[in-house]
Amino acid sequence: MKFLMKYEWRKQEKEIYSAKQEPSLIEIPGQSYIMICGEGDPNKEDFSERVGVLYSLAFQIKNGYKKACSEGCVKKIDSQYEDYAVYPLEGIWTTSDPEHPLDKDRFVYRIMLKQPDVITEEMFKEAYDAVARKKPHQLLKEVEFFSQGEGLCVQMMHKGPFDDEPKSFAKMDKFVKEKGYERRNHWHREIYVAGARQADSKNKKTILRYALKDKAYPPGTPHFQGFGRNKIRYSKYTIISPDRTNPIKLIQGIPKINGFISVIQRRLAPTKREEEMIPSTR
Repeated sequence: MKFLMKYEWRKQEKEIYSAKQEPSLIEIPGQSYIMICGEGDPNKEDFSERVGVLYSLAFQIKNGYKKACSEGCVKKIDSQYEDYAVYPLEGIWTTSDPEHPLDKDRFVYRIMLKQPDVITEEMFKEAYDAVARKKPHQLLKEVEFFSQGEGLCVQMMHKGPFDDEPKSFAKMDKFVKEKGYERRNHWHREIYVAGARQADSKNKKTILRYALKDKAYPPGTPHFQGFGRNKIRYSKYTIISPDRTNPIKLIQGIPKINGFISVIQRRLAPTKREEEMIPSTR
């Protein structure tokens, strides 16, 4: 019997699927998901039905991937893995009634399961058709395949019952304010990494995360705009100050050291092309 190398998200994607019990910043890249939307109390049957439909489809996608690998007609994960562990359930949550944010009947959510980078929309459609034949369900038509990148976020690990999450969010909000950031919107993400279905709430581990706006810098303070941290190596970029004057040319000559970037800056008058690139509004 052939041994299949299995991709484990807990091991290979620790930076995304682990968190400390204190708030911290993290950059989330673009990722693909299968998703279904819903409203109302997650303790009711409708929520469980939606979760069940997602998992039925996720396991069909996984089995289709394994078969395609055995036939040599699909790109392998990291060029070597022919199998993978299904990712943990995630949910993006908000409320339809901001005056009563803890009223569960007013919850609005999008629950999802991440897919490996090699899974395409065509593979999703094939799995969808197979599930529709074998295990038809009225909610199946509501499942979507989509990609999303969150960018800069704040996160922390919440241990314990879901009803205690406001205490963790209070810590995150305080951290964000102290760091000079603002929330991008009223949605937040929950990743159920352990114990989500267990009765003992002590075993529940949930990563809480929400997206942040660009940092609010004082007028005239140079700042990076429009590209990620891991893209500023060995290149020249123009950094525009918030008042759209006084561009600075940044010369990158030293690689990352311990997560930080050492740079040499020199102030230059903007070229004609650089002036044309400066947006008129923020």
